[in-house]
Parts: sequence; C-alpha cells; structure tokens
Amino acid sequence: MVYYILRCPNCKNTMKYKPRTKDFITNKTKRCVYCNHSFKIHPSLEKNRILKKKRES
Repeated sequence: MVYYILRCPNCKNTMKYKPRTKDFITNKTKRCVYCNHSFKIHPSLEKNRILKKKRES
C-alpha cells in the first residue's frame, strides 16, 4: 500500500493520506484533520500539496 504526506494550504500542518482507490489522486478532495479546511490535490507542481510518497511496510 502507498500513502502520501500532504500539507494543508490553510494551516500548513502535515497529514497522511491513503487513497481508497487507485484512481488518479489529483482529482480528489481532502479535508484537513486539524482545521477542517477542504482542498484539492493539484497536479501542478506549484500548487501541489503532496510532500512525500511512502510505502507502507
């Protein structure tokens, strides 16, 4: 399994995101677990919220 480390654009906290499906994840919307702000995971590098991609062991 793969999960991603995301950063909220509002509060700048980091959180884990594990996609439920293997679809293209940049079409998805994520809600911050700290401030409840919802945001998209953008495909562009300037607006990209993905910090790291990790494999679960």
